[in-house]
Amino acid sequence: LLINTTNETGDALGPDYRYGFGLVDAFKAASLIIDNSNQEAIILSETKEDENLTYQLESIGDEPIRATIVWLDPAYNFNDVPFELNNRTPLLVNDLDLRIIDNTAFTEYLPWTLNVENPSAAALPGDNVLDNVEQILIESPANSNYTLQISHKNQLVGETQDFALVVSGARISTQSTNDVTKTEVNIYPNPTTDFINIKGLESNPKVEIYNMDGKLVLNQTANNAVINVQSLPIGNYIMLIKSEKETFAKKFIKK
Repeated sequence: LLINTTNETGDALGPDYRYGFGLVDAFKAASLIIDNSNQEAIILSETKEDENLTYQLESIGDEPIRATIVWLDPAYNFNDVPFELNNRTPLLVNDLDLRIIDNTAFTEYLPWTLNVENPSAAALPGDNVLDNVEQILIESPANSNYTLQISHKNQLVGETQDFALVVSGARISTQSTNDVTKTEVNIYPNPTTDFINIKGLESNPKVEIYNMDGKLVLNQTANNAVINVQSLPIGNYIMLIKSEKETFAKKFIKK
């Protein structure tokens, strides 16, 4: 989650040897959790067996698609590695592979790779055989559907491999019955300068608003489903809307 929401700090897109994947942005990470609850992002954990796993994605359309997979790799048998200074023998045991295919243009997108022989070079898409973290960026996605594939090389040690997958900028195109019947809550206008209306709940829900530092800046009842945010400084906020049974999180901008 944190890797998928970092801010770029290098001279080019992608990870590098100086800054890694970038600067951690806790607000963006929290916002992606909200996007996941609104079905505009994907956060899941699965178990990889011998079969290939596929997920059908639908682009949100107004932001890049970024997908990150991470797994805890089994321990490598170091008795098989001769001792030498800066030994560059790949130590992955279970090498999972992340791919995204544009279902219209049939373009295949690969994860970032770095060149250890040229550490200052920008990351390039390729077959990552070194790391237990793989990330794909589609900077300008088409307004179409995509297939995300997870496969592996060779035999899986332990027969299965657990992993975590985070995707932003896209939703899984097939929804479960629970997703379809889920209570829908919306806020408007967004951005706003003064008032926010809450639609979809009872008339007086409890509301908590947090700023980008995670500080609670407003805590009150939204009488007639309207909340006054005139006192808040300009910026980005997260609003928690609480009913008797559920809590909903929404992002908004105060102008």
